Amino acid sequence: METIPIDISVLQGSILGPILINIFINDLPLASSIVTFLFADDTQGLKRGKNLPELINDVNLELKRWAVWFRANRLGVNFSKTKYLTFHNKGKTIQTNGLDIIFDNNDEFLPFDSNLVTSLQRIQATNDPSSQTYKLLGIFFDKNLNFNIQNANLSSKLSKGIYFLNLAKNISFPRRPYKASTSHTSTPTFSTVLSLIVAPPIQTFKK
Repeated sequence: METIPIDISVLQGSILGPILINIFINDLPLASSIVTFLFADDTQGLKRGKNLPELINDVNLELKRWAVWFRANRLGVNFSKTKYLTFHNKGKTIQTNGLDIIFDNNDEFLPFDSNLVTSLQRIQATNDPSSQTYKLLGIFFDKNLNFNIQNANLSSKLSKGIYFLNLAKNISFPRRPYKASTSHTSTPTFSTVLSLIVAPPIQTFKK
């Protein structure tokens, strides 16, 4: 079997992959003042402020520090999955007035390259309600933190589970002839049927 040395990164799907990536990125929260949450290779940052223009400028400054950390650790950012969400009180309109949150990956000691500057997409910038939420570990967060979409999604899954329960209670199985040598029959029980039917939708809640 031929072996290939790996100078950087980890193999996707490997047993040690999740542990190694967690060790590798464990110091990212120390790179800036952004409150950072790490889950495998997914990263979320949180910063608050009372003045939106100042908040955006602060975030852009902190993202520059993140960019330095990414370059030092030879990591890249998937901008197609990198978006931001502005939380605010219900009824309050948020206008960025041309201010964008950007990821500037320019090295201050090298000539400026505009191709290394990327504007991040704001999640609630469209009128489609389904695109105004952010899904984190199976929970939908919206701009007002009212969790209406999360509740609707959860209700839909529960309705499907209840529907399958109603179907399962009407299922009957033919009994097999009793054998004295066995201590129990192999006929599927009602609880077994329920676990087979209900388990798939319940497992999706844990994602």
